[in-house]
Parts: sequence; structure tokens; C-alpha cells
Amino acid sequence: MYFPYIGNIINANSFMDIAINIPDHDYIARCSALEDITTKHKLGYEDKNYTYYNSHNSVYYEHKLDNCSLLDENFFLNIQAKKEGHVAKIMWSNPGNTEPPHVDWFPSFVGSTKSDGSPWTQEDAEDNRKRITRVWIPLLDSEIGHILYGDAEALTVWEAGDAFRIVPGSIHGFTNAGRNRRYVLVVTAWLK
Repeated sequence: MYFPYIGNIINANSFMDIAINIPDHDYIARCSALEDITTKHKLGYEDKNYTYYNSHNSVYYEHKLDNCSLLDENFFLNIQAKKEGHVAKIMWSNPGNTEPPHVDWFPSFVGSTKSDGSPWTQEDAEDNRKRITRVWIPLLDSEIGHILYGDAEALTVWEAGDAFRIVPGSIHGFTNAGRNRRYVLVVTAWLK
């Protein structure tokens, strides 16, 4: 299974209350197709993402949740990860935006460079993937055009609060080809 189902493990309404009470200008606009073209450890196919994806069709917004009490020990038990050092982000995208196919290398979690300042290598990224988990949790029920996709599978149906693991090293992306803003919680943590 490309996106293993963990369970419905959060109160999505509580996270949506947080999400909609954060002013849009406090979210950080991201376009990974433009940001990641300078990284040397990315797989070859990703270095062309900027050719098709740009600030007109590939933008999402994120807000990091620091010390969110809603992510308790039970949550981390469910995702089989450590609470210490985790990164949780609420993310949203407007209709007409797509995150291109990519493989996670976790720069927002491990940093954009190693502790000595040297760049991450493909081998480093592969090693990190063995020790890190990323969980994707939609904050609203599925709607037409809201899709999490992989090489051989696409999720189009879920309930708010359902949690899915993004298998480390798997090619995936997301799209909002719908009519409404799409909200998700993404949690990255060290495996237990």
C-alpha cells in the first residue's frame, strides 16, 4: 500500500479551528518546484519540475505548530514515533495548485544542510528516510479534486482526521483541482 492508513486519530475540528484563526498572511507561501532546484541530492527527474510547475500553479501555504497540546503522547503512539523534536504543520492550497511528483528529503525537519554546513547527499537522504516518518492528515472530508497521489495509487476519499503514512522514498504529490481550499496537517517525526 502506497499510503498506509493509520486510523482516524485526531479531532480535525480542533485543528481546523486553529487553521482558520491563523491569518493568511501568517502562513508561509511555498513553491517547492522553484525552491528545490538547487539541491544536489534530489533525484534527476525532479530537477525539471520547475519547467512545468511555478508560482502560478504550484503554491501551497504552511504554518508550523509549535508545542501543540492537541498532539499528545497518544497521537505519537499511534504513529509509532517520538514526540520530541517533531515538526507539525498546517498546510493549505487553493484550487488550481499541484505539488509536483517528488520524494521527501525532510529539509524542514533535519535542516537544509548537515550540522557541519555541508550539503546533504543522496545517501544521507536515504539514511534519514529509514529513521523518519511523515504522516498526512486531511482536516476536512474529501472533496472533488482533492487528491494525494503516488506512482501507482491516488487517495481521493477520506474523512477529516484520517491519518496516512507517506512511505519514505516514495514518489508522491498532491493537487487541488477542486472548488475549495484544501487543508491538511503534516507531522514529521523520528521513528521510535
